Order: sequence, then structure tokens, then C-alpha cells
Amino acid sequence: MVSEQSGPRRARWLAVWVVVSLLVTSVAFALGTLVRSPSEAAAANSREKVPVTARVTQREITAEETVVTGKVAAGTRRDVVPAATSASASRSVLTGRSVDAGAVLLPGTAPIEVNSRPLVTLTLPFDLFRDLGPGMEGSDVRAVQEGLAGLHLFRGTPDGRFGRQTSAAIRALYARVGASAPAPSTELSSAVEAANEALTAAEAALQPAPTSPEGALDAPTSTAGLEAAVTKARADLAAATAAADTPLPAAEILSLPSAPVQLVSVAAVGTDVTEAPALTLRSGDTTVVARASVAAADQLAVGATATITGASDTSVSASATVTAVSDFRSAATEEGTPPGFDITLTLGADSVFDDGALVVVTPDQAPEAASGPAVPLVAVRHDSDGSYVMAGGGTPARVAVTVVASGQGWAIVESGLHVGDVVQVSG
Repeated sequence: MVSEQSGPRRARWLAVWVVVSLLVTSVAFALGTLVRSPSEAAAANSREKVPVTARVTQREITAEETVVTGKVAAGTRRDVVPAATSASASRSVLTGRSVDAGAVLLPGTAPIEVNSRPLVTLTLPFDLFRDLGPGMEGSDVRAVQEGLAGLHLFRGTPDGRFGRQTSAAIRALYARVGASAPAPSTELSSAVEAANEALTAAEAALQPAPTSPEGALDAPTSTAGLEAAVTKARADLAAATAAADTPLPAAEILSLPSAPVQLVSVAAVGTDVTEAPALTLRSGDTTVVARASVAAADQLAVGATATITGASDTSVSASATVTAVSDFRSAATEEGTPPGFDITLTLGADSVFDDGALVVVTPDQAPEAASGPAVPLVAVRHDSDGSYVMAGGGTPARVAVTVVASGQGWAIVESGLHVGDVVQVSG
């Protein structure tokens, strides 16, 4: 016979068992989230960036010979498409030429003519952007006066005001190239004719009046008024004549830089050059641009000399001088050259390299041995503010450095670092 108290006792034990089971399951789940398998631990470790450090040491390094590759740029090329010589011209046709490809263009010459009008060269800092004429003022007028003065044709002081001396110099310029000077517009020429006729009429009115058949004089007219009319007519004629003096159409001037300009190509006579180039010019020095590492840039500072050798033909060489060094370029070049400094070297006038040729740049200065505090070369970093290393344990700090020499994977640096200091290599 079952006791009446056994039922409640059994129920209590069942409740305790359920609670204990839930507690054990929860603890097991919590512990399971904290325990990682070996594969999970390895995957997590692979994603962590562990800093790699090195210590500054005292070293002596013989700098490695610098050899970098570059590309030749044979000056600046410019295609010349002549503007229409007149509003009535439907096309621009090359009607004459006096030069061939390879010639050096000089100011004060007319290498071609378009629509039977010369294209005259003049040393200017920019292309003319408007037709110039008497009475006009501006920096373009001054530039033309200075260009004409360089040819000893303008006798005055360049002041940016287009007057009689400027017109006279333009006529002399066209006479030099064997062409007729530009003519004024029809409106200005007509204004001169009208002013001349007005002066003739005013002077005629000033003449004594004829006597009448009866011997009496005609009604007198104020002599002072007639003389004033003549004076005004003369002034009007002088102003109209000055305004109709020799102009300078922008379409007939080819601006040249002060540096020598070589003619690369010229179109044949009869070519329609309305939209096609009549001339292709090249000006400026022949240069080489090469991407150099930090160590290489030390031997290629501005003013240093180097030997340029053909990449495919080492028997072809020339001398060059470093004329510019860029800031550090953090991006690779289009050809895949790593980050570094862009070195510009200028070749002499007797350069034997073609435009776009690949060349090898070797500094003339032999590398020298250097000693001092050294860090791994990979620890040296660069940005727009210069070269630096991250130094110190724990939280590293930026320390600016100057690389004195590099070789064998190390760099001798000038900085606030001391032997034994810790620098970050990666991470």
C-alpha cells in the first residue's frame, strides 16, 4: 500500500532534477562558446597583425650602385591648326611653304602661307586671342610690342597701347617676310574717305565768296565759324586715319616660345588645314624622367650628373644633369615601377635618343661608404611630409629620418634615433 506522503515527495524530486538539468545544460553551453578548436584558433591567429620590430644598430654600409630606368621626352609637341584668315573664307588651304621638317623656326619668319596670307612667327608668351588694331590696349598689345622690339622693329617703349609706332613695326615685320601688311577694315577705310571729303568741303567753304553780277558781295558768313569747321574736319580726318593704321590679325601670327623650336612636320601645299594640323612643332629641352627609390634619389639630387644609356643598345649614351626631383610618389607608375621619387634629367642639345626611348640612368658620382645608426630598409616609410620610422615599444611614435646610405637591406639614417632603440618593421 502506497503512503499518501510518497506522491508529493516524488514531485519535489522531479522538480529538483529538472532545475539541475537546466543549470548543467546552460553551463555547458557557456563553456562551449569559450572553447575554440585548434583550427578555429589558427584561423583567428592568421588574421591578427603581429608587430615585427628591430633594434637600431651601428653599421658600416657601402652604398650599392644606383641604376634606374627612365623614358626620354624630346621636348613639348604642338600641332598648329591655322585659324580662318578672313570671315569670308570657307576653308583654310596651305598655299605656300618655305621650310621642311627638321628646320629650326626663328621669330620674324613666315614658314607657311594659308589662303595666300603669311603665317608670321613672333616670340610671344601666349597665343593671340583677338585681332589687334590702333587704339587698343592690353597685355597682349604689350607682348606684341616686346616681340617686335626683340626683332629691333619696335622703336618705342612697350606700354600696352597700340599706336603709330606699333603699326609701323608691324609693317616692317611684314616687309621682312616679303608680304604686304594687313589692311584695315572696309568700315575704317570708308571712315577715312568720308573724313577727307568733309575736310575738302570745309576748306572750300572758307574760300572768299564770289561777287554778284550787280557787283555786290553775297551775304557774309562768319569767318570764325568756317575756320572752326575746318579745324574740326582736320581733327576728324587725323582720328580716322590713325584708327585705320596697320592692324595685326591674330590668324596671321604664330607664337613661339623663347626656346628653340624645331619643325617636326609640315603639310604639303594644297592641303586643306581647316581642321588638320598645318605644322607640328617641338620645343624645350630633351629630358629623361625616371622613378628612383630613396637610396637612388640620394645619388640623383638636383645638380648631379648622370650617364644615359640606351636600354636596348648600350653603345648609345649621353650625359645629363638632374634638374628636378619630385616629392615622394606613393603610387606605382603605369609601367609598374614601385613608389619612389620622379627624377627629371635634362640632356644636352646633341641628344641622340628618340622621343619615348627607354634608357638606363647611372649616376656619375660613385657610391661612398657610410657608417652610423642603421635600421632595416623596410622600416623606412614615406609620405608627403618625408621619410620616417615608427619607433618605440608599446605605442610607437613617428620619427623623421634622412637616409644617408643604403645597402644589403639596411639604411644608415640621420635622426633622433640611438643604437638600441626599437623600430617597427611591419604590423
